[in-house]
Amino acid sequence: MNRLITHYSAYELTEICRNRLLSEYPPSFDNIICNHVTHKFPSTSPPPPITCAQVIGYYINHEHGIDCLVVKIDNDIKRSDGNLYHITLSMDSSKNAVAAKSNELLKKYSFEKKIPINLELIPKILISYSNCK
Repeated sequence: MNRLITHYSAYELTEICRNRLLSEYPPSFDNIICNHVTHKFPSTSPPPPITCAQVIGYYINHEHGIDCLVVKIDNDIKRSDGNLYHITLSMDSSKNAVAAKSNELLKKYSFEKKIPINLELIPKILISYSNCK
């Protein structure tokens, strides 16, 4: 099986920030992600610098086996593609959950608003690996 490599722009969580989020929001599923906020997918350009980023909401879907945190970046929760900024917290590996499913679920269902938590993010170009059939 071949692997498809896709570059994308994102904001990576610092280790301290990731640990704080995992403490505040214990993952609901076995596959713990909690490492970045996607800015643009696909993209080979780094995301722009930001002045403020905060977790403002939480969403869980047991049927699809995914939970995520909704993020506000510089007073906006929507990316340029219409998806919400978010951090995929965890996924249920027994349900073959994929992080990209968060986008679809957040468009379809409402999230629970939370007291804002400031984030420490680092602009990066990340790589996604997916299997080709």
